[in-house]
Amino acid sequence: VILAGDTQQLGSVEAGEAFDQIRERFGSADLTDIKRQKNAQLRGAIYDALRGDAKGALEKVPVVELKTRGERVEEIAR
Repeated sequence: VILAGDTQQLGSVEAGEAFDQIRERFGSADLTDIKRQKNAQLRGAIYDALRGDAKGALEKVPVVELKTRGERVEEIAR
């Protein structure tokens, strides 16, 4: 049985701490390498964000300014 979870996410009140209890009892492995983002600069931005460095993360991603709501919605949907 493989259980996958994120200890940084807030769980529901009803769920209790079952995942944490299982992890403490049987141990766990941490997955720390990002595979989804192939672009090294974007991967770096994610690592910055995970460390709480929002400024560093935002400096690594392109800034795109769109004037109209329609342009913004279209870009977000892409």
